[in-house]
Amino acid sequence: MVFDKKQILIHIRQALLEDLGSRDVTSEALFSLKDFGEGHLKAKEHAVIAGLGVCQWVYKSLDPQKIKFKFYVKDGQRVRKDTVLGVFQGPVRTLLAGERVALNYLQRMSGIATLTRHCVERTQGTACKILDTRKTAPGLRVFDKWAVHLGGGVNHREGLFDAVMIKDNHLQALISIKGYGMKEAIREALECVQQKHGNRMFTEIEVKTVEGLEAVLSLQESRSKKYFRIPNRILLDNMILPDIRKAVRLTQKRIALEVSGGVTLDRIASLAKTDVEFISMGALTHSVKAVDIHFKLR
Repeated sequence: MVFDKKQILIHIRQALLEDLGSRDVTSEALFSLKDFGEGHLKAKEHAVIAGLGVCQWVYKSLDPQKIKFKFYVKDGQRVRKDTVLGVFQGPVRTLLAGERVALNYLQRMSGIATLTRHCVERTQGTACKILDTRKTAPGLRVFDKWAVHLGGGVNHREGLFDAVMIKDNHLQALISIKGYGMKEAIREALECVQQKHGNRMFTEIEVKTVEGLEAVLSLQESRSKKYFRIPNRILLDNMILPDIRKAVRLTQKRIALEVSGGVTLDRIASLAKTDVEFISMGALTHSVKAVDIHFKLR
């Protein structure tokens, strides 16, 4: 995924407008434009830090000339409790105007990066990679996926537009509309994708059972008789460990496998040891525990 700075800056400006409105009535009452201060960022718990660059852009959006930055750690770095992350210097009004928006980004992104790093560490000794999903907060996807990247995870598709993902609802709709069985629905879906996109789009298909997987693989064996796109990856949704192991044996690395559905930190090691290539985890971004980070003025 390419992280578009222009898109990020647009979101930051919207976030500042939401919080600041026309002005900070409290700070304007207490401080003049000549009052300068220093804001210290400190992690109040162990964490992987993500979003320092975003904090910098928040303050540059408010005052690109008078705010100075000094960071003591880098995005993606693991820190211990009470680590000072950086210092912001400038007009007190500006420091206070950007405080909450900057912290909202930093705390959320660091929470995502921290959980992602824990998950990645559970895959050690295997070739399995941790993927994110589209289960992100509306409007925050670029930040959420950036945080996953900084935590050591791999970004899945950005949205509905950059990869083909044939999910169970697509197949069930074909079954309902056209009266197909599951194997016929899978064949129809793959043929339609081939006709529409050729080999230009990354293609993945979701299966919920070993029988569904076997249906996809049987099409691969007969593909010379009728052209269609064999997927680049098969998603095994909510499968139990014995079925996942069987899927690995059946595919024999011909097609990459991704495990998803009900994935928790405690399950990752056992899932990775099945020899699947990917584990995707919605909880990385849909149930974020923000990292406790303080911003104190001096």
